[in-house]
Amino acid sequence: MASKEVKFLGEGNAERLLLRWFKIPDNLFREVSGNGNIAAFMSKQEETIFYRAVVGITDDDKRQISYFAEFREQERGASVLLKKHTA
Repeated sequence: MASKEVKFLGEGNAERLLLRWFKIPDNLFREVSGNGNIAAFMSKQEETIFYRAVVGITDDDKRQISYFAEFREQERGASVLLKKHTA
């Protein structure tokens, strides 16, 4: 059964500080090393459905992660891009 929590993933302090600014508690944030590991965690969520939702905060790496090709752009701003999984 899915948790009622939303889990936020990011690579470190910048993401943590952004979430704090939005008053999102630290216990909902999980630091993950690298975009590939963020993609792996999010992909695993599709199989287990442990969290109500998972939000990955990533930068635009030169190395393309195939999992992120399954996402479609929802909105674009100054140096920020919001994407959503197609499933």
